[in-house]
Amino acid sequence: MKLTTFLRRFVDGRCPSAKLPATLELTGIRRTMKQLWNASIRNIATGVVLEHAAMLVRGLEGKARLTYPVAGTADDVEPNYDVAQEETFIGTFHTHPQ
Repeated sequence: MKLTTFLRRFVDGRCPSAKLPATLELTGIRRTMKQLWNASIRNIATGVVLEHAAMLVRGLEGKARLTYPVAGTADDVEPNYDVAQEETFIGTFHTHPQ
């Protein structure tokens, strides 16, 4: 997902949150979101679901991506907050299949 100049300013702390748009285009990370969701419900037929999480970061190339995926339990997941030094933390994503 390519960050717009506006969103880059927000991530860098140079734009107040009140000026953020109502929606964000997440097309570039949709595939990873879908993979995490599918992993969460992989065993749903047997009654087992697991939450999954990942970090949303901006890399040196200026693109946002979901990385550092982790699996949790049916009720909880703790993201891995250890992002690389050259990355900028934007936020987290997690599934919630129940």
